[in-house]
Amino acid sequence: MLNKILYLLIISMICSVLNILPSRANLQIVKLSYLNDGTKNITASSVVNTSPEIVWKVITDYSNFTRFMPGVKKFNIIRDEKIKKLVDVKLNLSCFSDPFEYQAFITEDVNNKTVVMIRKSGDFNYLKIVYNLVPTDNGAKTIVKYSLLINHEKGVPNIIVDNILKGNTSKTINAIKKESLSRKSK
Repeated sequence: MLNKILYLLIISMICSVLNILPSRANLQIVKLSYLNDGTKNITASSVVNTSPEIVWKVITDYSNFTRFMPGVKKFNIIRDEKIKKLVDVKLNLSCFSDPFEYQAFITEDVNNKTVVMIRKSGDFNYLKIVYNLVPTDNGAKTIVKYSLLINHEKGVPNIIVDNILKGNTSKTINAIKKESLSRKSK
């Protein structure tokens, strides 16, 4: 068991270095902190060179998440009440763990360009994801602010989980940027 944990730790650190180091074109800020109950708070922000309207269409394009969002294997809308949705998600964050499956409520605030997703049931003890889009440069660019509050199941050392979460956060922001820029050029 100790050898397996050591192996996972080494692989996680290698993956962390390969996946988190941003290129100059993809600079972003990813921070991780802990709340008193052990919940992890991960925040990230980055500028996308297109309007908030285009980025909004990307972060609310749930039917295409499996195509462009990293690790998303399934993202089905179970119930759609326009600004509030119930979704079924299958997420594979690492090749070293089983996929996570959960249901969550999504609330969209189009006026403030904010999407909030909160776990209803399934894997994870607690999960809340917030995307907030802030226009800059007279609306020509968008600051994407991402926040993840997560309390995962016990059993995997925090250093491994932290590296996986930071890497996935970085990949998620990059995927949003890439998809937004692709749609801008169409």
